Amino acid sequence: MGLPTHRQQHPDRRTSHVLLPIVGFFSQSTQDFVLGTLDNLQEIGWEAEVMDRLVLDVEEKRMLQGLVEQHHTRDKTGHRGDLFKGKGEELIILLHGPPGVGKTLTAEMLAETVQRSLMALSVGDIIQNEYELDKTLKRFFSEATDWDAILLLDEADVVLEARSLEDVRRNGIVSVFLRHLEYFKGVLILTTNRLSTMDVAFQSRIQICVEFKELDKQNRMQIWLKLLELKNSAKTISAEHLREVKRNIKTLAKYNLNGRQIRNVLNVADGYAFNEFREAGKMEYRHIRNAANAAREFQRSMENAKSKTGAEQSVWAPYRGGDDF
Repeated sequence: MGLPTHRQQHPDRRTSHVLLPIVGFFSQSTQDFVLGTLDNLQEIGWEAEVMDRLVLDVEEKRMLQGLVEQHHTRDKTGHRGDLFKGKGEELIILLHGPPGVGKTLTAEMLAETVQRSLMALSVGDIIQNEYELDKTLKRFFSEATDWDAILLLDEADVVLEARSLEDVRRNGIVSVFLRHLEYFKGVLILTTNRLSTMDVAFQSRIQICVEFKELDKQNRMQIWLKLLELKNSAKTISAEHLREVKRNIKTLAKYNLNGRQIRNVLNVADGYAFNEFREAGKMEYRHIRNAANAAREFQRSMENAKSKTGAEQSVWAPYRGGDDF
């Protein structure tokens, strides 16, 4: 049929007639193989300056970016510098702090900046079938290494929590995870808001740990402004109403909201405005203020509910179904 050889740059005409304009892809977000047309293929539009939007210390941003880029360069040159072949080739980053302060966003923006895919390994992948855990971790770690992707384990408390004599099942999962880390060759980012419960065995395996603190008024003001500028770029809010919001930015910064909540407030405010005007791009300060008040009331309700439930449960409480591993 005139199939192309390794010397041919393009298939001949007869071969082209029987080739479908379809190619297979693997979706890292859905973990599925999918088909797509060649006409829709395009270069990835990386946003090289995306880290500038992140409200984080400049030196910490540079350090994170430099470590990932250096690991990538070392991987290409083959310079390892470890005592044993196949060990010490991983880069493990721990981001810890309260919810909604930018841990996951940092991982996403870091991957975008260094132009690497981000693979998400969920806690559900780890705990839903502990008998398949070894195969699951081997597959994810191998794919992340082969595809030169950054692996993210968000809310890794279940894996990081210290082992105990009472929970044999969790001990087994933590031990298997640690064993796979020993020979991992890629970049793994872990996020947690429970650093105090972390197993001591992880300490020596983590190359860098970045703490995300509760947002203060200045941090919140920066987040409001950055997100509002993005809304303005997306034509969600007009320049006139953006100026109005900026005049009241100190009032908005007084609301004790985290970054995720601020983003949600703006999305809700956008919905308020659309419901009123039946037209996009009409968001005003009053819509944002009303959405922020609603978020604050919900926050107070949650705090009241928590105060009545007593001590905090282990993150493993919902998953315990027995002590056999």
